[in-house]
Amino acid sequence: MAEIIWSGAIGDVQEVHSWTDRPGIPRRPWWPQGSSRPAGSDPVPDGLHWDIWLGPAPERPYLSTWKSGRHAGRRVYHPFVWRGWWDFGTGALGDIGCHSMSGIFSALKIEHASAVELIKDAGDGTDEMPPTASAIRWTIPPRGEMPECHLYWYDGGYYPDPSVGELKDGQKYGGGGQIVVGSKAKLRGSRLLPESLMKDFQKPDQVVPRCESNHFDEWVTACQGGRPAFSNFDHAGPLTEMVLLGNLAIHAGVGKEVLWDGPNMKCTNRPELNQYVEREYGDGWA
Repeated sequence: MAEIIWSGAIGDVQEVHSWTDRPGIPRRPWWPQGSSRPAGSDPVPDGLHWDIWLGPAPERPYLSTWKSGRHAGRRVYHPFVWRGWWDFGTGALGDIGCHSMSGIFSALKIEHASAVELIKDAGDGTDEMPPTASAIRWTIPPRGEMPECHLYWYDGGYYPDPSVGELKDGQKYGGGGQIVVGSKAKLRGSRLLPESLMKDFQKPDQVVPRCESNHFDEWVTACQGGRPAFSNFDHAGPLTEMVLLGNLAIHAGVGKEVLWDGPNMKCTNRPELNQYVEREYGDGWA
């Protein structure tokens, strides 16, 4: 993807649209969101050290499943579904957003976003959980010869307009994907849109090193002093900071643009949001 963008095949990148079926859609309910904390407690299962699992998060009683309401019968915290709680996770953005936007972060040579805004959401977010669906827009300032562009994120059943993906009547977006909109063409994966452009498309020269194994072995190799992983900390840190700005936008609310000072990691126009940039750690976890 980076090589195609850098070759100029799609022109200047203007927009990037990324979507996912997380945190859940009717046919694939990954984990609950959009609710308040359920009351009650259950015995802690053997083998689960609940106090250690809570770690730096505020103390709360263990609860196995939701006893009533729209999430009845589903797991509350553990395993896996902790992602839907602000105290433990960062919603769909933290779960899959970094995977989805890692490549484009490199391809567009992004350092920081200058602003982020919640376009719409399901209206059911709480102090405990993100909403069940959201659409978010980041503003990326110019980088060298690359002009300003916007990144869009859709989760929980929201998707880009059909025109973005050149969808025909009756076609729908799949569970997850990404489309890069350029001034000359669009890019979905390694294919140009409209498809007619693929007829004369010439694959650009390889300039980006390829992974020599897989991301599991790559990690171990890096730990043992070999070649750094492609998502090494110098990439993963800034990437995650940018992606999770989307959660500041969720806390701000629909239509309330958040202006961001990337080098200093501060919201400049809504200082009340800075409480979410760093957390307070419980006793013994500072």
